[in-house]
Amino acid sequence: MAHGVPLLTAVPRRHGAARLAFTGGARVLPANADDLQAWLDPVLSRASQPMHGKTYR
Repeated sequence: MAHGVPLLTAVPRRHGAARLAFTGGARVLPANADDLQAWLDPVLSRASQPMHGKTYR
């Protein structure tokens, strides 16, 4: 995450404080398909564009 690489994980709510400490406050997505797709679309769009001469796929 510190290098700008998108990371999607699932963490039980009971571990929310530990997740917050580990990630430094990274964004939390609601557990529904529409919000996940809204996050994923721009990630995939950026992944298909060359970055420093490389394409991430």
